Amino acid sequence: MYLAQATLAGQLHYLLRESVPTAGGWTFRELVDLGPDPGRHLIYPGGRSYLLAPELTAALEAAGVVPDDEALENLLWLFLRPEVRRALAPFRHRRRPLPALTPAEEQRLAAAILLLDRRRLAFLRHGRLDLSRIGLEPMGPFRQLADKSRDELEQFFLFQEVRLPVREYKAYVYAAFNLQRFFASPYARTQPQLLSPDELDAVFLAELAAVNRDPAFWMGPLPGPFLHPYLVRHAIQFFDYEFPAEAAEARLIREFMARHRRLLRPAPKPLAAEEAERLFGVSGDELARLSRRQLQRLYKERAHALHPDKGGDHDLFIRLTEAYRALIRRKHA
Repeated sequence: MYLAQATLAGQLHYLLRESVPTAGGWTFRELVDLGPDPGRHLIYPGGRSYLLAPELTAALEAAGVVPDDEALENLLWLFLRPEVRRALAPFRHRRRPLPALTPAEEQRLAAAILLLDRRRLAFLRHGRLDLSRIGLEPMGPFRQLADKSRDELEQFFLFQEVRLPVREYKAYVYAAFNLQRFFASPYARTQPQLLSPDELDAVFLAELAAVNRDPAFWMGPLPGPFLHPYLVRHAIQFFDYEFPAEAAEARLIREFMARHRRLLRPAPKPLAAEEAERLFGVSGDELARLSRRQLQRLYKERAHALHPDKGGDHDLFIRLTEAYRALIRRKHA
């Protein structure tokens, strides 16, 4: 189930839809029209609490869907009253890390998720302009794009693109369609604004038309002879905006820093049992028996004693923190 936008009778509506597998791919079906204001389906009994309107859950049940309160709350989160959203934000459930993909799963996702969709998601997350080698990257960061209809994917990207600064629109489309592959110029990777505008427009229009008539993109029958609104927005982003005015040196430095960001923080030294006992002041057996909450309480006590502002040793305080993180990771695993 996902949240979609559609213009009905000249007015923007929000709808709940569901992706459905078919013999040739995926399609979607309508579940509930939430109207122009999904917030009207939320009830505020008092304080900072809220409930889903019974009419909404009843409509989903009538559509053959068992309502999932947590999923619905996540979909309607942005339509909560601002003061309630601020109060409840610290208590939202955080996503746990997903397990690593098996080789078979990597292969299945690589075949199912289009490079165009991978490049769009990668740019929205990291702003990288050169995504020509994305087909060689692991599929873990892209698994959320799998097993969805084209409509669900495009609705997902619509909501994500809202956060994209307008100055990045043209670069986003350039990277998503991998237009640099049509140019031998070294500027194609980092300074597309220096390429021939006429040549760039021509290759983009050709690529846009190719996607519009690609059954793999639509996961089923083609929508018709005209450019679909899903793709019209990319044409607008490309032709109505310009590349950001950024010097070549500045972009190269930023991309270099982004690629090597993980190298800026050295890996912590391995934690020896003797050192952990010395830092926390208890035996290794006691540390092993402590719950996460008890370990957190012990860490706070020791950190208070070793904090430099309290007259403690700076290096020991840093090492205590690293040891605490290592022990917490072990208990989580």
